[in-house]
Amino acid sequence: MHVPPDQDHAIILVVDDQPTVVAAVRLMLASRPKWVVHAVGTFSEALDAAIRLRPQVILQDMLLPDGNGLDLVERYVACRELPGVQVIVLSGDEKPENKAAAFDAGAFDYIVKMPSQAEFVVRVRHAVRQSSMVGTQVRLLDEAEAANRRAERQLQAREQATFASWDDLRQRVRGIGTAKAANLSAQGLTVSGAAYAATDSDLAASQPKKRETSSARASVSDSPRSINSQVNGASNSR
Repeated sequence: MHVPPDQDHAIILVVDDQPTVVAAVRLMLASRPKWVVHAVGTFSEALDAAIRLRPQVILQDMLLPDGNGLDLVERYVACRELPGVQVIVLSGDEKPENKAAAFDAGAFDYIVKMPSQAEFVVRVRHAVRQSSMVGTQVRLLDEAEAANRRAERQLQAREQATFASWDDLRQRVRGIGTAKAANLSAQGLTVSGAAYAATDSDLAASQPKKRETSSARASVSDSPRSINSQVNGASNSR
């Protein structure tokens, strides 16, 4: 049975180059002791840290010393190693176009630095809940796809076994038919040989001088029709 993830536990990754912002985030989230907060300060560190930590929520600064935060948002969302991750953009800019760009890149929320603690915790908690829901859906989808692949492999194995059984059955039928044909042929030859031996013995008793001729004639053909002709000829000579 699938067990839903514990929404009380979460890993939060802060990507911001300002120590004061990181400290403020840690302080405001201290009320949630089961949320573990990690932080990095550069663009180059962010994606590797996210893949290593597998956070439920990433708090992403818009401007980093070595890159644009929105580029990272797109990378997080596209990364297969981060199923269900939710990105909250942290910015000092309230311009609508910047908010729109963040949401267009795949951000879950956009927070202007820094709101009240109550608001901040609620919005992060909402992102954690969303991450849990999406993560559950992703896992269920993965499990369904894995089950489909197993079923496909089992079906292929059964089909192969069925074809192999039919091939084996055909080979057995052919073998039985060949054996029966050989057996019938052997029985026909045995009967013909016995008939020929009896006829030859009778002819030898009545006409001993023709034994060589009869033997030579019999050697021409050992088919049942030839033997029958010899039998009829012997009867007429009597």
